[in-house]
Amino acid sequence: ATAAGPLAYAVLNHATAAFLVPREIPYFLLTDPAYIAAYRERFARNAGVAGAEWRRRFREAPVGAAFMAEKRDRARHDPAFPDRGVWGLSVWRTRLARACTGEVLRAGKGWDDGPPRQEMPGWHRDKLERLEGRCRYVSAVENTHMAGYVTEKIFDAFAVGGMPLYVAAPGHAVFDLVGAGGWINLYRPEGRGGRLAAPAFDAGRPVAVAEADAYARVQDRLARLFADDAAVARALDRVADGIAAALAALAGRPSG
Repeated sequence: ATAAGPLAYAVLNHATAAFLVPREIPYFLLTDPAYIAAYRERFARNAGVAGAEWRRRFREAPVGAAFMAEKRDRARHDPAFPDRGVWGLSVWRTRLARACTGEVLRAGKGWDDGPPRQEMPGWHRDKLERLEGRCRYVSAVENTHMAGYVTEKIFDAFAVGGMPLYVAAPGHAVFDLVGAGGWINLYRPEGRGGRLAAPAFDAGRPVAVAEADAYARVQDRLARLFADDAAVARALDRVADGIAAALAALAGRPSG
């Protein structure tokens, strides 16, 4: 409330605002032009590489799987709302990183010394450069599973030439953005109390021919998308129009 009385407000997030559910480019990638620029360069380089060549690179990669995310074990990072298809994945992701067998890179607060990576200047560029061409699989597991919520993580994995590890229930927006193939879906709904099943993954798992071919197709698709200035403009306009409409609706709502 204010001195003039109650203040009307609205909560806009990926569950309440349809304009934040991505059609082409997720909202997070629009928050800094550096994201689009980094992806444009890398996907242009990756485009046209055949599935057989990707499979060779995966086979010879020195790192089986990379996990670059803060280690989290607290219960508050592990909520579950299975009736809404919403799960906190930070703790699940930490368990996955711990349990993963083979040649594994684990980095981030809690895994190594130093502050949270997001406090580093150029943390995103550093991530891409550290993982570039080194990994068979790259964890792209989000902090939260929500049908319309997609961040930079899966795009980072494709950009650095790694097969993404992701978690997506049927109907998740990621299927529209990158398709159903070319990445590993670790979604398993049979856990207790509506939680996701215990994670397990072998970083030495070979990439199948069909997976590598699908991966090559996704690389071509992403190269076309991020080279398209009109697609970027459409995504920006959609977010701006959505925010403007929400503010207009709020302005017309009676307070109290």
